[in-house]
Amino acid sequence: MEKYFLGLDIGTSSCGWAVTDPNYNLVRKKGKDLWGSVLIEQGQTASETRLKRTGKRRLNRKKLQLMWLREIFEAEITKFDPYFFDR
Repeated sequence: MEKYFLGLDIGTSSCGWAVTDPNYNLVRKKGKDLWGSVLIEQGQTASETRLKRTGKRRLNRKKLQLMWLREIFEAEITKFDPYFFDR
């Protein structure tokens, strides 16, 4: 087993790599030099997910508020209009 070095270049949108011997010559394996790079897709921001999450929370709060109002005023409102909440 001969000694070798693995060099990595990790950037924001790519990763590069190379395998060299102690004299910094590229190592060959199966007739190919051992080096390459991989491009990475750019990350997405969480703004769209955040908007959906806050919208869902806002809708849930509104439903709870309406439910609480109904519990408080239902007895008095149904005296005058029994079908108020059905509409």
